[in-house]
Amino acid sequence: MTRLWPLAIILVASILQGCNGLPTKVDSRLASLHLFEPGGQPRFTAELACAGLTSTDDVQCLTVENAFSAWAAKRHITLREIDKNDPAFQAGDATTLVRAAHSDEPYLLLIRFEPLVEPSFRETGNGVPMYGSSGHAGSIGYRAWIRIFSTATGTLVAESSPHRQRSMPDHVDITPAFKAEVHEVIRSIDPAYPD
Repeated sequence: MTRLWPLAIILVASILQGCNGLPTKVDSRLASLHLFEPGGQPRFTAELACAGLTSTDDVQCLTVENAFSAWAAKRHITLREIDKNDPAFQAGDATTLVRAAHSDEPYLLLIRFEPLVEPSFRETGNGVPMYGSSGHAGSIGYRAWIRIFSTATGTLVAESSPHRQRSMPDHVDITPAFKAEVHEVIRSIDPAYPD
């Protein structure tokens, strides 16, 4: 039984790593695509959609859009912001859509970002939440979906679904911490991109 403890610890650590949104095997395919030429020129165009599930989440879409716009400007990437209901993000065959992108680059990146912001609250005596007070800690995080298509064939060549959620103390500006999370997603696409 003693011999099984190290194996159990390794198994639990592996499972917890997956829950934290760390890169998976699918993520490693992003690097194998050589999205940038050796001189740093991008070999793709990108489309970005951001929408949260609540109005509190949506507030951070400005942070997402600003971070991705700064990245696109610095790395000379053609980036188009689109609505979350754009056909690019609907299930089904995207071949026609990708070919309609009119890009000379070999790849099209579709990035959908969903901020997750949960304010802190405490429950009053009758179980009603009171926001902005200590009790239940607030949290920030995101879910993102990155799909990369060949513009020549319209086929999906790689995809990734990074995600993360972490608690935040009460009464702090969450925007800088959230911006750091967005930069981690950008670096999963472009590891050479600085802070």
